[in-house]
Amino acid sequence: MKSVGDDIVHIDLGIKGMTCASCAARIEKKLNKIDGASASVNFATERALVEVRSGSIDQLDLIEAIRSIGYDADAIGEEGDFGSVLGTDSEVKKLRANLIFSAILSIVVVAISMVRAFEFDYWQYIAFTLSGVIVFYFGRTFHKSAWLNLRHKNATMDTLVSVGTLSAFLFSMYELFVAGLGGASYRAMAGFSDIFRSSGSGLYFDSAAVIITVILLGRYIEARGKRRSRLALSELVNFDDDIVEVESGGNVTTLEARSITKGMIFRLREGSRVPVDGTITDGSALISSPSITGEVEPKLANAGDDVIAGAVVVEGHINVKAQRVGKDTFVARIAARVEQAQGKKAEIQHLADRISLVFVPVVVSIAIVELVIRMVLGESFAKSVVYSVATLVIACPCALGLATPMATMVGLTRAAKDGVLIRGPEVLERAGKIDVAVVDKTGTLTNGTFEVVSFEVADGEDPEALLDIVASIEEGSSHPVAASIRRFRGDYERIKVDRFQSYLGSGLEGFVGEDKYRIGSSRFALSDPAQPFFGDQLSSAEAPRGTTIYVTRNGSLVAYLVVDDSIRSNTQEALSFLSSMGIEVIVASGDAPSAVERIARQLKIKTYYGEVLPEGKRDLVSKLQSDGKRVAMVGDGINDALALGSADLGVAMGNGSAFAKEAGDVVVLSPSLAGVADAIFIARKTQRVLRGNLFWAFIYNVIAIPLAIFGVVSPMLAGLAMAFSSVFVVLNSLRLLSIGRAGCRKF
Repeated sequence: MKSVGDDIVHIDLGIKGMTCASCAARIEKKLNKIDGASASVNFATERALVEVRSGSIDQLDLIEAIRSIGYDADAIGEEGDFGSVLGTDSEVKKLRANLIFSAILSIVVVAISMVRAFEFDYWQYIAFTLSGVIVFYFGRTFHKSAWLNLRHKNATMDTLVSVGTLSAFLFSMYELFVAGLGGASYRAMAGFSDIFRSSGSGLYFDSAAVIITVILLGRYIEARGKRRSRLALSELVNFDDDIVEVESGGNVTTLEARSITKGMIFRLREGSRVPVDGTITDGSALISSPSITGEVEPKLANAGDDVIAGAVVVEGHINVKAQRVGKDTFVARIAARVEQAQGKKAEIQHLADRISLVFVPVVVSIAIVELVIRMVLGESFAKSVVYSVATLVIACPCALGLATPMATMVGLTRAAKDGVLIRGPEVLERAGKIDVAVVDKTGTLTNGTFEVVSFEVADGEDPEALLDIVASIEEGSSHPVAASIRRFRGDYERIKVDRFQSYLGSGLEGFVGEDKYRIGSSRFALSDPAQPFFGDQLSSAEAPRGTTIYVTRNGSLVAYLVVDDSIRSNTQEALSFLSSMGIEVIVASGDAPSAVERIARQLKIKTYYGEVLPEGKRDLVSKLQSDGKRVAMVGDGINDALALGSADLGVAMGNGSAFAKEAGDVVVLSPSLAGVADAIFIARKTQRVLRGNLFWAFIYNVIAIPLAIFGVVSPMLAGLAMAFSSVFVVLNSLRLLSIGRAGCRKF
């Protein structure tokens, strides 16, 4: 439980006992009936996200409401429970064991029921016994769930399975013990083609057995699919078994990462993985962070630099002081946010949920009506039951319920593995529809590491003293330009600065004694009446070499600096890929027009704007939207936050400010435009898979139910078709985990 506003509390619950989308829809409906609660229940992630007014509803009240309709729930910690992800392994193993034994017994039942050579005297009693074990032991979860739901006047997929298999089994019992099919000489209509039989009297123990087995197969593949997606996410945070070295009293011992506590100093050698967030206290090394930023290229890290969990020491050795451990690490918080995003729903999923909620009762009604009508029209009771069982079994809405949540869960996980944090399914939907990307220049297209290439002062000014003042004022800013000026000055005398103020996207202002200094763009620094000290020399500073930073004192121009930045190595490749997806790129920067033009021309970007204020970026986004464009804003600074919030898709770069990250729908952990291409690429692939899933799920039911009603398929074939529909959706979604990165593939 955590607060998300002044009076709104967010509660995250793990749900147990759901078997299909109609279960999720029913729980969601129950929770939303509680006054003051707004709930979203996701079948694929088995979680409920509930927002309530602070103090109005207790967490236990929500759990009790869920239990009152036959399900169970427990609370999930604020940062997610990654141990529970690994704990699902026992469930998968249990399903696998049940599937194996059920399959073995089913093979025997099918063989003696359909192959004349295996039909010995009284074979039908063996089929009865083995199928009884399958139906009542391996299928007990279906019957238990159906009974619990019946007690609460509900119907789910398990209702269809339970009623269908029990009908087939009990009808066969009637035929065996009452209708005279228990004789020693009785032989079934042998032949493999009997899998398609759907009429006449006979024994359907084989159908009941196979239905349970194939549905267990579908459940097993679903469970493995969910586990595979969750494990892909947990790999980002599971460092407990990593080994580090700890020195104490001159002795070096090894220690498991799970035992590291905050403040502990440990040693990492070449090939080691950083298990916690920390600060290097000694040594230097090349550090690679592919699982965090998606960038493989290692970077040099020295004493005083921060390292985050998941980074790998490629070369060298370092001592690290632990700062954040366990669920407090950067990657753990990222993974928790992704897991929470998976619990949300895309708009299209609400439609599928509404359909699933009424689907099961409608199908049960159809099967009953079908049974009655056939008997009224003169069909035998046996034949009518067989038709109805096939209708019940084939109509299970598993595929429909899994279509959207499975695709979005896997898509969000795949994005996280590439260092792209997407806030939820609705963001995936929007990202897949983007056709214009407005990008900031500094830190996005370029490295954001400026260097001062020129510093000029007016006649009579002391360059050393003036540079000390400029560097002291720049201490109040975290902007890359400010850092470059401080580096340029090196060791400098720190001057006391009063009334410091930062103007977003424009510059800085501060008082030294009685003198007011302004440092920034020409529009900002020269906004006071200024005396032209530099003449033609100042004009030359506007050449497309870099960005000019002006310094004024009491309105008079006293100095200027020229800073330059370089284009990122993979920017051109990312731009080419965005273009191949039909996305137009526009540059909007607060830097001087000449500097923006220089970068844009090098990258062959046709539309670009310089000296754009934060409001100007927002207005540009609004104008493009009014022209019918779906706009993504990509930025990394505080001055981008306004535009990020107003764009159809706000993409914040991982090296940017906290304000930008908070305003963004997508956070790209790598400070590279390639990460933006990855985000859109994955979103489009996910939407394509999602549409394919929904198409298959709807078409399957549209075609399959009439076939069952008209007796074209038998109960056994119905079970196979129903299970295959769910398996298709799961496997189709899991394809997203194996797609390559955007820059390496054609879309």
